[in-house]
Amino acid sequence: MDRVQQNLYKMLIEVDRICKKHKIEYYLGGGSALGAVRGNAFLPWDDDIDIYITRNNYRKLCGVIQAELPEGRSFITQENTPLHYNPIGMYVDDTTTCIIKSRLPAGKACGQVIEFLVLDPLPVDKKKADEYKKMMLIYTELLSPYLLLASNVISRDSYWDQSLYEKYYKKAKQKGKNTVLKEIEDRYLTHSDEECKTYCMRWGQRILLFEKEDLGNARDELFEERMFPVAEHAERIFRMAYGDDWMYVPEWQEQIVHDAVKDLDICYSEFLKISERFTDKEKLLKAYCRYKEKRMKWRPLREQTEKDTALARAKAAEMTVPGEIDMPTADLWELLEKNSYTELERILKPYFDAVFMPNIKRFSIHIAVDDELIEIALRTLIGQGKYSLAKNILKRRMQAKKKLSKGLREVEEIIRFCHDISVAQYDERNPEEAGKYLQNAKKSYRTLNEYMRCRLWVLAEKNGVLDETVITYAKDALDRYPDDGEIRKYTADILWEKGLKKEAESEYRQAASHTRNGIVWLDIFKKTGIHTECG
Repeated sequence: MDRVQQNLYKMLIEVDRICKKHKIEYYLGGGSALGAVRGNAFLPWDDDIDIYITRNNYRKLCGVIQAELPEGRSFITQENTPLHYNPIGMYVDDTTTCIIKSRLPAGKACGQVIEFLVLDPLPVDKKKADEYKKMMLIYTELLSPYLLLASNVISRDSYWDQSLYEKYYKKAKQKGKNTVLKEIEDRYLTHSDEECKTYCMRWGQRILLFEKEDLGNARDELFEERMFPVAEHAERIFRMAYGDDWMYVPEWQEQIVHDAVKDLDICYSEFLKISERFTDKEKLLKAYCRYKEKRMKWRPLREQTEKDTALARAKAAEMTVPGEIDMPTADLWELLEKNSYTELERILKPYFDAVFMPNIKRFSIHIAVDDELIEIALRTLIGQGKYSLAKNILKRRMQAKKKLSKGLREVEEIIRFCHDISVAQYDERNPEEAGKYLQNAKKSYRTLNEYMRCRLWVLAEKNGVLDETVITYAKDALDRYPDDGEIRKYTADILWEKGLKKEAESEYRQAASHTRNGIVWLDIFKKTGIHTECG
């Protein structure tokens, strides 16, 4: 832990003590839960702690926490703090500084914080649930008069309704914001916890849903030095929130760090005193509100322009990519037969660059090249253990009206198989279930690295790594995929169990350097104490 995380950890222990004393249920959430499960620690770049809490438990917390606050702490909510227009409750260290732009107008919650992300019951009826989702976005957007929340408002899965927002915005201008918010709360945000099957996070940036069954009865996971509660089926939530490759540590470019002014040694009020000498707060607030009003008005048009630009780039790629792939299709198939995935990835780079261009990916745009070329590209990704990327491309292709080719239908089946065994291995941790998928797998699937990784896991779980079947299969798998760190790790396990510690440690380092699988890294660390790049 760095100093920021050490202080946050101290705050978490305080929160945990208060919740246990008053029998308040909560779960580590977001990156905090992911860090606990994937590495028993903070994500190395993480600079806050998220807590998931149901509405009933949050109300209970609000009723007791003020009397339990240690010196130098405060609990900030939209109800108890003027200008804190935020649906997230915050446990704050008032002796430190962590100033994020959106918290400046309130002049509170500007120290290090633990965020309480509230889960509200979603109606069971689909029509009512859809209406609820729309109103949740409008509610949180109205709540914050100076911070724009909802993003991707024209995406296919967005529940944003611009005309409905404008109707409620006008109403709030006439009757007062708080009056309208109260009307929405009373009409839409009062559903029964007992009857619901799903919770909706009161967040605002997008709709996040959590199945009550997945939250279940909290289970304890090691987080740094102590045990803390996470959702009973936290892995299912990770797969929903982070995708099929939740167990992989992202490259540094994809690691999210908050843009904030931080200082652990100075109270944020000292910084605010300085800024107030040069700022007219009332004037600044009005400027913030005018700025948001203009952004809200033009946001759909701006996003539509961004989408149109992405569509134009996709059309250009459709014309140029086939010519930039300087190899006949028959030769590409020959490379596939030889498992020359690195070479194929190099040759297919123009296609991959285009299809994963940020806005093309963001708006889920299909680049309509020949299905055979798409199939080769997807089989290349699957052959490298990147079936989740292949799944993303195929999902976009399926949005086109044209029927899938026979080859792409086969790829769809392979992706579904890879998904199923991944869920059995990582989400359910069920070798029996995984074994059934493997046993029923088509013969052609049995050379996939996803298959071989999972079979090694099943065999090792059932028989132990020193079983002759495991030793033989690990050798065959590594011969086929010498650069696969997850497979190589089993070779290291065998050496370790044989007592060949020095050779095993060398093999573990090789394994860790050839994968970003955080579960693998954690297992290596527990056995050897070897630190990987990050966890």
